[in-house]
Order: sequence, then C-alpha cells, then structure tokens
Amino acid sequence: MAVWRQKAIELFPQLRDLNSGEYTIYSLFTDLRGELEQAHEANDADALDRLYSFAEWCLRQKDLNNSAAVAFYEHLFELKQAHWPAIIRRLSPQVVQEVCPLWEWLLSADRFRELQKRLEAQGKAVARPRQGVTRGRPKR
Repeated sequence: MAVWRQKAIELFPQLRDLNSGEYTIYSLFTDLRGELEQAHEANDADALDRLYSFAEWCLRQKDLNNSAAVAFYEHLFELKQAHWPAIIRRLSPQVVQEVCPLWEWLLSADRFRELQKRLEAQGKAVARPRQGVTRGRPKR
C-alpha cells in the first residue's frame, strides 16, 4: 500500500473510498477540499492540523508534490476571504515560497494583491515573481 494512502487512512478515517484501488491522490485531495471548508467553518483546529500537515507532507514528496500543489494549495484562496487569515497562519514560509507563483498565476490581480498584503501582515515572505512570469500569465 502506498505510504500516502496509509497516512490518509490514519488521518482521515471518515473517507470510506481510501482503500479502493481506483482512489487516487487527486481523488483524496478533491475530497479533502470539502473537509477543509467544513473544518474552517467549524474552526476545528484538530482537523485543520491534520489537513494542512498532510498537504505539506505531500508537497515535500517528489512523487506527490504536483498533486498537492494543484489539487490542494491552488484552491486554498477560493475559500471565503474570512478564512484567509486562518489559512495563512497554517502555511509554512516554504509552502508560501513554493506555491506563491501558482497563486499569482491563478488569482486575479486584485485577489493576488490582497493575498500579498495578508501574507505580509502575518510575516510570511512573498516570493518575487520568477523571471519570465508576468501578472497572471507566463511570458511566451
């Protein structure tokens, strides 16, 4: 059994499809987005700890980092802006540094500026845009 699946079974036993061979890491992150929203709504610190620690663990794994980035982190700021401070508090500086270019590419200019302000207000370093990337779209 894959290590990610074992960890997920331990952390999220409520997800019944985890043992299915057809259940992928992307399926898991899709399900976890609903869990994440509920946990933020309920301010459930235990659930939030499990969700964010699992996502960051996946981001650090060579074979799982893309799934964590595109199926978890890129969707964080689609949640209500009222949850943004709680989201940002749970992001390590390494996650912010790694995923910030993705948020810059995906979010509207206004939402990304708002995110930058909130990151800075919580003392999170914001990555400078990489060479060749402009607001919202890669240069061609």
